[in-house]
Amino acid sequence: MINTLPLTQIDVNASQIEIIGELKATKYLSFADSCVAGLAKSEQAILVHKDPEFAQIEPEIQQFKLPYKSKYKNN
Repeated sequence: MINTLPLTQIDVNASQIEIIGELKATKYLSFADSCVAGLAKSEQAILVHKDPEFAQIEPEIQQFKLPYKSKYKNN
């Protein structure tokens, strides 16, 4: 089913790996979040997310924050 989605797969190059590694080594991010953020940084893309952990890299990477989920629904 994944192959039917409009996704673009890219190969990661050495400079992108360096950016990802630097983020992982210096920030409190998971490996997956470091990869996402590192690729956004290397491609000068906007990081779209709803993860408060990305606040620590706001100065480095342009971001569009989606609303966080509320634990409680309004009745």
